[in-house]
Amino acid sequence: MSPTAVPRPTARGRRLPVAHLVAGLLLVAVSVMTAVQVIGRLDDRTAVLALTRDVAAGQVLSAADLSQARVTADAGLDLVPVERMPQVVGRPAAVPLKAGSLLSAAQLGDSGWPPAGKVRLAVGVPAGRMPADVTAGATVTIHPAPAAGQQTQPSPAPAASGVPGDGGPVRAVVVAVSPAPDMSGWVVSVLCDSADASRVIAATGGEVSIVVEAG
Repeated sequence: MSPTAVPRPTARGRRLPVAHLVAGLLLVAVSVMTAVQVIGRLDDRTAVLALTRDVAAGQVLSAADLSQARVTADAGLDLVPVERMPQVVGRPAAVPLKAGSLLSAAQLGDSGWPPAGKVRLAVGVPAGRMPADVTAGATVTIHPAPAAGQQTQPSPAPAASGVPGDGGPVRAVVVAVSPAPDMSGWVVSVLCDSADASRVIAATGGEVSIVVEAG
């Protein structure tokens, strides 16, 4: 006799109770809502206007000068929201604007730059007499450099008020940095007190060094 095949039992699907299905759906919904809230908190930023290129004081802003950046809502600055771009285009810059910086409302309007009591000067700085990473906005002191073969006494530091002592270095803020035409150094545009202008001009008659201040 040939062996008789034993029929295999047929598996029957088990039905989950309705309460289990409802609980599972609620769990999925809660997980999705939690994920949305977490992502929202991670990207709790505001779209504001930023500069795509340098803009001189008094220059009228165009759409090509502006781009969008996202910052945290509590940045603490009077930044211009991106939706105000149509109102910004066509307005002049009140101060020089640097590429990559964020635009604030105070930087728009009729040019009041240089401010009263300040002058803008160009200082020729030989190679090796200024940190390579000096950029616009840095607070620096301008020091006359000794001529070759000469030694000079250290100059007194500027006073805490920002007004340098007689014969001492001049405190200034860097406005722009560009290579010298002959590539021998740098041309640094600075903003300093009007009272110090003559000393800066006299210093640029020879070699000068630029020192970046802390902070």
